[in-house]
Amino acid sequence: MADEIRFSGSITVSATNFYEQINPGLITIDLPDDSGPVTSSEGGAQTTSTTTASLNVGNLGSTQDGGVFFFRNIDDTNSIQIGETISSIFYPWMILKPSEYAMGRLSARYPASNALKVKASAGNPVLQYRIFAGDL
Repeated sequence: MADEIRFSGSITVSATNFYEQINPGLITIDLPDDSGPVTSSEGGAQTTSTTTASLNVGNLGSTQDGGVFFFRNIDDTNSIQIGETISSIFYPWMILKPSEYAMGRLSARYPASNALKVKASAGNPVLQYRIFAGDL
């Protein structure tokens, strides 16, 4: 079996007289084998605050930008914003409300050359994350 990332999801919406269900199926992303590039990753759990801070991606260098991410807000009360700082202004492009998670692919701008930033709406919620960097 190849080294791979597998993700399966479904969305169900039910509100008064509206119902919709989307089952996109399984997504499989192959990871490089031993003969290809080494897959670098960074992750863990980082406590956030209402002050913008860099996401800890110390294991990832500028040649390993892009790749697959998983972010999860472990807090059950406060939201976490994820984004970037441009000219000293924080621009969030993702908000995880309490207990939400997201998975996707980062562009080649991230994570090293333009540091990912995190900021809490209030309190000190914890962000669980893993980034598999590179062109997977």
